[in-house]
Amino acid sequence: MDSGWALVIGAGIALIGSAVVPWIRESLQSRRREEGERRAELAIAITAVANHLSAVGKRVVRKKPWTNQRIDAVASVLKLGLLLKPQEVAIERMTDAALLAVTKGKNRSVGLYLQLMGKWYRGEIKPGAALEMYQLGIERPKVENEEASPGAA
Repeated sequence: MDSGWALVIGAGIALIGSAVVPWIRESLQSRRREEGERRAELAIAITAVANHLSAVGKRVVRKKPWTNQRIDAVASVLKLGLLLKPQEVAIERMTDAALLAVTKGKNRSVGLYLQLMGKWYRGEIKPGAALEMYQLGIERPKVENEEASPGAA
């Protein structure tokens, strides 16, 4: 290799090191920052859903009109759905099922929902597993002396 080619190759390496690497680094940092912001919004949305499900459940138990609470609950479920990624659609289905269950007076569903959402948010279970566990937990008949843990199987 002559010195001309060595100069060209050296310039190419310098260009990659000074232009491309910082661009890749910034891109990765931006992606991490966006995911962090999404997770923060997701935490707020999960809390809102939980609060609205509880409000609807209290209204159903007291046999009071709950139209406003249901509208708020549906809005919070919608916001959560908008924040979810396509591979997390099972979480949206579980949330819809929890809202439907609580409007039918199945308030036990709220505790199970909260427990599973916490596990999913922390990365302990996948979305599909959360939905499956929720469906199994809701279908399980309530035992009279059941412990306070809503997800105990």
